[in-house]
Amino acid sequence: MSPFKKITLGMLAVSALPLAYSAVAVTPAQQVAHQSALRVNEQSLVLLERTQARIEATKTDAARDALAPAYEEQQLRYVNAMQQQHDAAVRAVQAAWEGPRHERGAAALPERGGPRHERAMAQLNQFEQLAQRHERRTMVLSKRADAMSRSRPTSFNIPVAAPLHASGSILAAAHDYIFPPAHAMIALTVYNVCKKDSNGTVNQKACAAAAAKGLADSNAARNTFNSCWSSLEGVRPKWWRSVRRAGCTAALVARLA
Repeated sequence: MSPFKKITLGMLAVSALPLAYSAVAVTPAQQVAHQSALRVNEQSLVLLERTQARIEATKTDAARDALAPAYEEQQLRYVNAMQQQHDAAVRAVQAAWEGPRHERGAAALPERGGPRHERAMAQLNQFEQLAQRHERRTMVLSKRADAMSRSRPTSFNIPVAAPLHASGSILAAAHDYIFPPAHAMIALTVYNVCKKDSNGTVNQKACAAAAAKGLADSNAARNTFNSCWSSLEGVRPKWWRSVRRAGCTAALVARLA
């Protein structure tokens, strides 16, 4: 099956994208908005896949360069949307434990950690599942970009904001740069800390701390993404810069998952 046919089928599948836990939405309007945002993220990734396939199918540097600005803009819009959805989901978990405790008393705590917490966790779970699927697909894009390097000169000397780990693949090195294994998967970490234990209870203090750290880690990951992205500014031709930056995009998605 050709890449273009696969992309077309992927776009047709967006409207049927399964989203877990839809029965525990915060409100019908909020659930519609949340699912709509996730589907926009899905469509944005399909667009990235389509644009990179066009670059791969184009034969000359000049024609590929004409596609590069759009590809980079698409990547930045996609990254922004993914991070916004990630942070909104983590904040929803964090907000589930907020309230005028001094007025309502400690007895109100189980209520705030009950259905409201479950709905927030469902939202985080939906994002995390989507991000894990996207992690695999964005890494495919970065690997395909890496394969394109075999047709390029090997004398590129790219300045970077911080030393990259030694690797046979520059794109793999960029992935390690932004996504060290010891700091992986922010959303999944928050979810695991905040989910109910075998007794059906949640450690509120640990959950609140995990959510706060998740937001801080998200901000740090974006700063590192920005450094990764900026470090490739001088790469030419422009199309080569745009596909190299797919490694930065893939790494941030993996970090947020």
